[in-house]
Amino acid sequence: MLRRASTVVAFLVCLIITTAFALLASTTMAFAQDKQFGTWWVRFESSDMDGKLAACGLDFGALTKETFREGEAAVVVRGIIFVQLLNDTTSVGLKIGTSRLAGRGDKVTDVPVRPHAAWLRTPGGRDFRSHVVATRPDEAPNEIFVVMRADEALGRGIREALLAGRLLIAYTRGAGAPVQVLALELDVAASDRSGNRTRSRKAIDDYLKCNEALMRS
Repeated sequence: MLRRASTVVAFLVCLIITTAFALLASTTMAFAQDKQFGTWWVRFESSDMDGKLAACGLDFGALTKETFREGEAAVVVRGIIFVQLLNDTTSVGLKIGTSRLAGRGDKVTDVPVRPHAAWLRTPGGRDFRSHVVATRPDEAPNEIFVVMRADEALGRGIREALLAGRLLIAYTRGAGAPVQVLALELDVAASDRSGNRTRSRKAIDDYLKCNEALMRS
């Protein structure tokens, strides 16, 4: 199931790395402005399989802060949240990659730091860690791929987040490690290097329309 899911999602994430690196040149822990932290973008994507709609997703990029042994660091988070329908089975997937930024100015480097686990939370406090049915490292050294059980509770939680325009992604660095929480602003369409954001609910609306079509197929 994971292997087949990875095939579907591969197309959805192809633009994420290129866009993120365009924003890194002016971003380090030492020089980043507070405005640069937070959501960089959320974009709607969809994927077909054998000529039929198979997945609807929202890919995202963000900058957050974490504390490592070396001290506090800026961390780039990239990934995609998606719903897929394969062989009449619906599941929810999350692909997430994190990288610690090191260096300054035009010598910023992106150091892969793979999460240990990840799951979804809603702004209203719902936590869906118990819905995770499988987690595995993905191809990139900083990524994991998570499959979650799709049921009515998770569906309601995702709809709640979409209506609120905000979704929380929780992740850890190891078993028993503190939980890191990334708050995604789903109406952020783009950001510039100064942290100025362009906002639109188009990605949210497109995802909702796609999901309705997927459930009908």
